[in-house]
Amino acid sequence: GGDLETAQVATACRSAIRNGTPLTLPEMQTLVDQWQQTRNPRTCPHGRPIYLPLEEANLSRFFRRHWVIGKSHGL
Repeated sequence: GGDLETAQVATACRSAIRNGTPLTLPEMQTLVDQWQQTRNPRTCPHGRPIYLPLEEANLSRFFRRHWVIGKSHGL
């Protein structure tokens, strides 16, 4: 029921990595890997968005640059 779900949401919030917490590259990769396995990777347990897709076209417009990802700087 609702009480269990409420408790789970509260636990998730208390367990969350806080803004500004430094992470190593392996910690970041683990976080992304675990996030991709969640039931709903687009929102937090409260329903707020936690994911923003960044499309290459939008990035190039924002930065006023035109590049092909993977083709610059030997990447």
